[in-house]
This record gives sequence, C-alpha cells and structure tokens, in this order.
Amino acid sequence: MCYEGHLLYDGGDFQRLENMVKRLNKMNIVKIMTSPETKKEAETTFEIGELARELGVSTRTIRFYEEKGIVNPERKGNTRIFKRRDKVRLILALRGKRLGFSLDEVSEYLELYSTKSKNNSKQNEYLINKINDAVTMLEQKKQEIEITVIELKEMKAVVEKDNKRNKK
Repeated sequence: MCYEGHLLYDGGDFQRLENMVKRLNKMNIVKIMTSPETKKEAETTFEIGELARELGVSTRTIRFYEEKGIVNPERKGNTRIFKRRDKVRLILALRGKRLGFSLDEVSEYLELYSTKSKNNSKQNEYLINKINDAVTMLEQKKQEIEITVIELKEMKAVVEKDNKRNKK
C-alpha cells in the first residue's frame, strides 16, 4: 500500500507487491526501502495520539474503527499500541470512506486483503465490482447535478427578467 510516498508491505503475496512496486516506481511515487529500513518500519509502533496526528484524524475516529474491528491494537495497561498493520488498515479504511464505500464494504475488502493467499483474484474482483458501482453512482449524481445547475440557471434568468420588468 502506498502512503505518503512509502510502500507499506503487510506480508501478503510477494508477487503482488513486486508488481505494485514496479507500477508505482514508474510513476515516481514509491520509495523502495532496504532490509534494515523495512525491518525498522515493520517494528514501528504507535500510540493512539501519534497515529491520529499522522493520519489527520481524531483519536475518537481511531477508537471507532477499533470498535468496528478494523484495527486491533495491543494493550499495555490502558495504552493502545498500534502496529504498522493497524496503520495500513486505517489508511485503507479512511480511503474507502472518502471514496464512498460503506464500513461493511471496507471490512469485507480488508478481510480479503488480509488473507495470505497467493491468488488475489477474489480481492481484485471484489474491488473492481465496488469501483464500478461507485463510478456508476457518481456518474448518475453528476448527471443529476448538471440538470439541477441548468434548471437553476433557467430559474435565475426568469427571475432576473421579472425583476427588470418590475423596476420599470
């Protein structure tokens, strides 16, 4: 997963990762980390406030996603300790929300994403279907908005014309 120019690898299918890196590298938006950096990144943990600041969300948002099972931080006393995997899942969930996916859809996608299967065709098929649905819905909304804009402009012209007549 690409985040702020870095590739976050969750340990899934390596071939999928390699293909993704090649595509992102061509677009100059990926940083390929060496083994020591990768290990350090994998061991990085976050407390809730730190993670919230980094992702630009409130701690309440992170607790909400925890309640819904999107993330599952470890606990040390009352302190939540989030791992890199939790961060990646939050990034995906926030991106899904921004794109209009429901929490159930995001959860289902994350469940497919977290499987260690070498064949990611189910994940890809699911995502393609959801993207197609979202594009169709947005195109319909766009068309409705364009019609509304035309109607408002027509209404404005009628009111302006009426206003001119009343001023005479």
